[in-house]
Amino acid sequence: MRQKKNKKHDKIDKILIGLVTFSFILTILTQIYLNFFHNRIVFNNFYKKKNLVFEQLDIIPKYGEIKLKVKNEEKTDKIKILKNGNIQKFINGILKIQVKDGDLIEFENLSKKEKIKIKVIHASLNIENFRSGDIISISNNKIILIKIS
Repeated sequence: MRQKKNKKHDKIDKILIGLVTFSFILTILTQIYLNFFHNRIVFNNFYKKKNLVFEQLDIIPKYGEIKLKVKNEEKTDKIKILKNGNIQKFINGILKIQVKDGDLIEFENLSKKEKIKIKVIHASLNIENFRSGDIISISNNKIILIKIS
């Protein structure tokens, strides 16, 4: 009688050991597949949730973008905007600047009489200094320096 119980337990033990071994091997194979053969997708808020392969993330620079518009388009020649000392030019009344941490944006009003208002049309989520809808007001002959962070 005892031998029959031992034989039943032996069969159950063999089945359980086989299941544990199979599960362990299946786990290892799944990990190998996910690490080497499967393209992982990363959702990035800064790039409007484009699908990116994991290996490409090191190549993509950490840039942000700011779009500015002068309230009165005729005044674009009366304002000078520099990024790290380089003059930026308006195209169709809109200025698009790619920035990264530590960049210095300089706004200079060349008009001696008028106050110029610049509206931020768009600012990337990674830029803390500017928000969409902000208005930058520059008085006569004034210079405003803003460091991007």
